[in-house]
Amino acid sequence: MNKWTRLTLDEIAKGRHKCECPTHKKGIGLEGHHGIFGRKKAHPEYNVVENLFMLCNTCNAELRSMDNRKGRLIALRAATRRYGRAHMVAWLESLRAMHKDHSEIEWLLRELEGSDE
Repeated sequence: MNKWTRLTLDEIAKGRHKCECPTHKKGIGLEGHHGIFGRKKAHPEYNVVENLFMLCNTCNAELRSMDNRKGRLIALRAATRRYGRAHMVAWLESLRAMHKDHSEIEWLLRELEGSDE
């Protein structure tokens, strides 16, 4: 993990002292994890609070075992509850300019349009 990611995770941890998984299962060991987009060296733009979540070890293992899209939707909904739909749409739109393949961003934007969050 690079220094920038560590600083960002430390920053989000300050205000979040419990597991952010909506189906929390009494795990231990709270750590920061990438939720909507996985950590990628070539994409430091994923190391932002909109994409980082505090999860206990049990929920992290459960989310990793899920279908990739299902886990990402859980993270997207949690971030939308935290920051609001307009903020998340603006964040996803900002990523569009940095990516050649827009299919994942388009899918996430469609999910946001259809959500009640």
